[in-house]
Amino acid sequence: MLNLRLLSFFFLSLLTLTFISCSDDDNDEDTVEPSRVELLTAAIWNGNKITSENPIATPLLPSAESITIKFNEDGTYVATFEYDNTPYEVPGNWELTDDTIVLNLGLGDYMFREADITELTSTNLTLKGDVAVDFQGEELLVPIELYLVR
Repeated sequence: MLNLRLLSFFFLSLLTLTFISCSDDDNDEDTVEPSRVELLTAAIWNGNKITSENPIATPLLPSAESITIKFNEDGTYVATFEYDNTPYEVPGNWELTDDTIVLNLGLGDYMFREADITELTSTNLTLKGDVAVDFQGEELLVPIELYLVR
């Protein structure tokens, strides 16, 4: 009988320890990842680098460091950049669909019509697409990658 009591006590203790050790250890509040729109609109994006496979177009592009883009929640944005020592401020509209951001982005001679988002985090935004530049009076489509940071 004593062995039965000891055995019962042992199983009860084991069961109690099992329930205690299996409690929910996630005391942290559930963190919700920001949406893509929230990531885009959280702050101003600053140009870090522009790359192009077209060596003719490289001198026709503005300095990456002079580029800033502020996406607003209402679907508008303001882009600023400097080209040939002249500052430009260009407002426009944007729309996000899947991994593509559609920009109504007339930057003087520049036009970034659609860009694929190849990276979007809280600190990095990379856009890949064609930019139309004026080359000797004709429109030249230049594939570029624009790297922006916060």
